[in-house]
Amino acid sequence: MAQKDYKFTFHILVGLPGSGKTYFAESNFPNQHWNHLEKFHIDLDNCKKTGNFKTDIFNALNDKKYAMQEIYCRGHYNNVDICLDGLITTIEQIKSVMDVCLYYMKTCAASYLNYKVKFVIHKWNDDRETCMLNDIKRVKDGVREHTSTISIENIPFDKFDINDFKTYFDNNENISDIIVKPHTVKKITTYDTIFYPLVSEDRNEYSGGRCRNENKPQKTKYMYSESWSGGGTWGNCWGDTGEISGDDPNDFKEFDELLERLCPNITFLQYKKIYHECVDIETTYEHDYYGGSETIHRWRCDMEKLYKLLIEKNFIKE
Repeated sequence: MAQKDYKFTFHILVGLPGSGKTYFAESNFPNQHWNHLEKFHIDLDNCKKTGNFKTDIFNALNDKKYAMQEIYCRGHYNNVDICLDGLITTIEQIKSVMDVCLYYMKTCAASYLNYKVKFVIHKWNDDRETCMLNDIKRVKDGVREHTSTISIENIPFDKFDINDFKTYFDNNENISDIIVKPHTVKKITTYDTIFYPLVSEDRNEYSGGRCRNENKPQKTKYMYSESWSGGGTWGNCWGDTGEISGDDPNDFKEFDELLERLCPNITFLQYKKIYHECVDIETTYEHDYYGGSETIHRWRCDMEKLYKLLIEKNFIKE
């Protein structure tokens, strides 16, 4: 039987600090490798540094080796997306990243699978003024401790297009495609820096032997509390059954901490009104092999609604 071809897409993010690369990476590559979502986000800024650019990238890829091996050894899914997010701004750096990715595949994967590599080079435009404003806002909102002002003003940023990488097709038969995808630097908002990072993905974990969500997990618009049991029943193979007692509801401490941070002078009546407009309870049900079932509750806050409401009431600015 012919061996299945596995497709590895390496997404290389190219842009200045404050351009929106990490926001893009965290939104589209949630580091999940179950339920048919084989995506990995590698933050090169936070990887261990050896003083050698190529070695650092190889080590960062190698840290994901066992998770990726699990994917292609299972055999049910054959597309893997790896996002490389770092301060990459020159043609030489892009080619170095591509070289390391190809070397990694040759040394770590080629011995037991057929593979094709696709490169998608995501290119943000050279808008240093907007990047500077975004970077300063990140510091003001507590996302970063220091600015990147000097780097944004002085770092080289090459102009390039697909023709700069054509020779890779001639030199490596494992490359299926190379794409340069343009992105526009946008001015970030308070929602981007404070609210969106608190938004959860769809629940995708296994519990009681049954997966809550059989689809690809996507970002919701909600911030959630810890869950609590609403009670249920258990069973066994002998036909015995019993009751599961429910728990008292948790406090929505995540919501309280956010409002305390953003509007510490809010009155109780204002808090109560905002709470009732933005918060409700999500209820899900778990079932297991022996007929057991349990109701699970958790508080959730609609972050888009909360953001708009706090702006309308002048607690925060756009």
